[in-house]
Amino acid sequence: MLPSDAKKNKTVIIGLDAATFSLIAPWIEDGKLPNIKKLMDQGCSGVLTSTVPPLSPVAWTALMTGMNPGNHGIFDFVEPVRDGFQKIRMSSRRDCKQNGIWNYLNHEGYKTIIVNVPMTFPPAQLDGIMISGMDSPSIKSEFVYPPEFKEELFKNVPEYMIDLPHGKKLESKTDKYIAALRDMIRIRLKATHYMLDNKDWDFFMVVFMAADRAQHGLWKFMDPGHPEYTKKLADNYQNAILWVYQDLDNAVGEIVGRMDPETTIAIVSDHGADAVYKTVHLNTWLLDNGFLALNRGASSIVQPLLRLYDRSMDFLKEKMSIKDAQSYKFFNFINWQNTKAYFIGSSGKLFINLKGREQYGVVEPGQEYEDTRNEIIEKLLRLKDPHTGKSVVSQIKKREDIYKGDCYEQAPDLVIVWEKGYNSIIRLNELKKGIGSCKRGDIFGPSLFSGDHIPEGIFIIKSPGIEKNRRDLQANIIDICPTLLYIMGVPVPRSMDGRVLQELFKKAAIGEKPVIYAGDSKKGCVGPEAAEYSPEEEREIEERLRDLGYLS
Repeated sequence: MLPSDAKKNKTVIIGLDAATFSLIAPWIEDGKLPNIKKLMDQGCSGVLTSTVPPLSPVAWTALMTGMNPGNHGIFDFVEPVRDGFQKIRMSSRRDCKQNGIWNYLNHEGYKTIIVNVPMTFPPAQLDGIMISGMDSPSIKSEFVYPPEFKEELFKNVPEYMIDLPHGKKLESKTDKYIAALRDMIRIRLKATHYMLDNKDWDFFMVVFMAADRAQHGLWKFMDPGHPEYTKKLADNYQNAILWVYQDLDNAVGEIVGRMDPETTIAIVSDHGADAVYKTVHLNTWLLDNGFLALNRGASSIVQPLLRLYDRSMDFLKEKMSIKDAQSYKFFNFINWQNTKAYFIGSSGKLFINLKGREQYGVVEPGQEYEDTRNEIIEKLLRLKDPHTGKSVVSQIKKREDIYKGDCYEQAPDLVIVWEKGYNSIIRLNELKKGIGSCKRGDIFGPSLFSGDHIPEGIFIIKSPGIEKNRRDLQANIIDICPTLLYIMGVPVPRSMDGRVLQELFKKAAIGEKPVIYAGDSKKGCVGPEAAEYSPEEEREIEERLRDLGYLS
């Protein structure tokens, strides 16, 4: 704990989900984002490398914990569950096995306010305020801690929203969609102003999602090579993403303008963005290449057993209040005796049907496991777009090359890194009705997004003792948490995967304030405060992910 008379170092973190230098760097040089530029001139900035894959739930959790997914335990929006039943569940904060930065700060006597950070539902019981982010089911849910602050929030910001209630229907009404994005920024800023001005805090973090939503839906208007590009619409909307960033720049200016010069200010993004043109249906590819097999037809002896299983799980959920028994019917139709691999998720994550780990595993650990992975890698690297002849896979990483830690066994066996213009997202029909909906040869399809994630995010920081106007920073997203702990005078756990970015600081500053290390990081608590989603809440989350395009 800090001495009672110690000076507290205040810190404000502004999260701009999916902010990318590929867009903002030229706009900054043209003077179109003056507040972000001013912050860059006053401090250090550079590329912030995201997780693999660069997904919001994975990356924001890595940023908040300083841990790689093999330690923090979140690998995607949806996860297969291995506990004797074949089922899938939506990820939430309850799946995170590490403490967030607020735990370390609270322990040292700092008050924290955390607003709209993904993967913070249900909200943590912290010393301060937490308003959960995009994984909150709805504003009707208990997404605010302390619970009594929820009424105060809506009294002062009655229009507060968690995320846009949008989908393709709203996105097709481009003017309304852009207006909704800009309004979401205004509302988030209004809530931020209220808490900054009226609540005690030492560490304040707020995440704005608008850049991510804009890039997903509006990239096609500024990319002549995009399949959905039309000059007529581009003439009207080619600057739409810029308009969103200019509103975010104004928000940055208003927040920074309220701060003392000694306050640490940082802007972070969980990943960057670029164009995407097509989606690769990985389960169809696995089917076509003999790694996945299906039971076809209602006469199959397996289907009555699966229907009996579904009815049994419905009974258990109703009679025994088992909330985590959602099967989604994804695994229906799979012929497990002849299946070596399957795909689930919103990126290129493949799971091997490994004996001893999967319920109906057939692939032997050891040589057969390695041979199966290597064969998939070899064949996928040869996959080409039939219309362009171009390769669609950049590289494929094995789990041991990406992850380490207590949650390693939950990790996917392979993760695909796509070439520019391609992604892979599980089709909602496969989750809801079963993987039997796959059609052979149906490998490539239109992307629901026109822009998607890339690993290169942004990091900008201004703080006492930090170099000025340095723009060559190279950092990893897991480095943010230990660096912020160091700035605030909090010991950094030795077991944290990230490192303190000492190169940010003037040599004299490091000499006067050396890094202090503590014991191992404490595991996150999974108890009553981290309850499961109810079936209704899970359906609400599923619908939002579908609307946002993370389920196709």
